[in-house]
Amino acid sequence: MRNLPELAAYIDRLYAAAGRHPGWLPGLTLSRATRITEPLSDVTRPVLALIAQGAKRTVLADRVYDYQAGQYLIATVDLPLSAQVTRATPAEPFLGLGLPLKEHLIAGLLLETGTGTGAGNGESTYPAQRVPGLVPGRVAG
Repeated sequence: MRNLPELAAYIDRLYAAAGRHPGWLPGLTLSRATRITEPLSDVTRPVLALIAQGAKRTVLADRVYDYQAGQYLIATVDLPLSAQVTRATPAEPFLGLGLPLKEHLIAGLLLETGTGTGAGNGESTYPAQRVPGLVPGRVAG
């Protein structure tokens, strides 16, 4: 895959064939919506969430994160979030995927890279957003 439209088409085909949770990769979640959704609250497990088409809003406490095609969000700890698809139509549905992350691997990476230093309170703080446990970003390319 060379670009975002290819990834979106692949997610769309896979969702049609295998549904929301394809069995070949435990924990993989595919998302597809043809309309804007109501906010849905849940506790998210550590995950890499990537948007291939459309847009989504995620809210953590009083912080709002709007992200769209080509952007991702990483949750490194269990977090109570509210999420809502904010751009989707039948012609151009929202398409995304969530890849589960293993807590012990995240902890090792944070220790190795020094990014999980926090302020002595046990939280991982990321300078770009200064939000414990969340790392928003953009896919290169």
